[in-house]
Amino acid sequence: MITIETTLSEIRSASVVFHYKIKYQDKLLVTGMTKHPLVDYSFKPTRLPQNLKDMLQKHLEIIE
Repeated sequence: MITIETTLSEIRSASVVFHYKIKYQDKLLVTGMTKHPLVDYSFKPTRLPQNLKDMLQKHLEIIE
């Protein structure tokens, strides 16, 4: 079975970062990360609302 582990690793004022581990039968195949900028309807950078930032903070993990 293929397993994809997703970890929220960084919360900034206008972006969030996720790290990924893809495994096959507990063997690590590949790692990766994506950075997601927050934008408004005009695709201009916008700040992460504080209430959402507070909710996400509970799921933040430090990646080494």
